[in-house]
Amino acid sequence: MKKPSFNSRSTIARLGWLASKFRKDGQVDGTHKVALEWECSYKTINRDIDALRDFFGFPITYDPNQYKWRITGQIPEARIL
Repeated sequence: MKKPSFNSRSTIARLGWLASKFRKDGQVDGTHKVALEWECSYKTINRDIDALRDFFGFPITYDPNQYKWRITGQIPEARIL
């Protein structure tokens, strides 16, 4: 999936990209690889994934054998409050 053309350091842009990737592929590569693509720290990507899981309700778990984050259930509907 291609990154958006606007400021790649934006939290909203990263969260949107991660959410779209999970919806489309059901998985995201490990945080180190994603961080290289987004030119940020792997800790930043970890925090973004934590936000998707803990705040937005995405059922995400890490698969250490494949080095990927995976969706393990139904993704909640997107809502704008």
